[in-house]
Amino acid sequence: MTPETEHRTAIHESGHAVAALLLGHPMACTLFDGGGGATTPETPPDPATVPNFKIHTATRLHGRWTGKPMESILDDCTIYASGKVGEGIVVTHAAGPGFIVVSGPDAALIESAAAAALGRYPSIEAANAWRQLATACAWRLLRPHSASVRAVASALQERRSLSAGAVAQIHAETQNRKEPDPCES
Repeated sequence: MTPETEHRTAIHESGHAVAALLLGHPMACTLFDGGGGATTPETPPDPATVPNFKIHTATRLHGRWTGKPMESILDDCTIYASGKVGEGIVVTHAAGPGFIVVSGPDAALIESAAAAALGRYPSIEAANAWRQLATACAWRLLRPHSASVRAVASALQERRSLSAGAVAQIHAETQNRKEPDPCES
């Protein structure tokens, strides 16, 4: 990856991991040397098995949301949207959630979850509305914690993999750091 792509990927995965932590679903994150990254429950994949690592896809997770309450499904969608939202906040300095478009695998996962949440396969309009709701929720969740997203991304670029516990520790350290008051001399 180019340094710019690696930075964007680290921010994206950190967005997923910080949002998951804030929603009570701690996740690990990994940067792959061959390009890209992944966020997984609890522990990062073993680098020895990275070629066999399976990315979560809508097809692979079909039925994951059956019988779950809508709030839980929205939490999952918010976590998926938080990758792009992290990029929007930190990398592109988006002015609000309306400036962020969630696409690719994250969008497919949100649409798959929306189908379960709505009790039927949603129309394009319903899928877009659900994606916009998840993006807005991710924005509200991550915006106050953009320093944590940056700190986790920095550690991820350095260490390549972070456990859920490491993400939580970096977040706690970032939240406990007192920012200097510009009025103090």
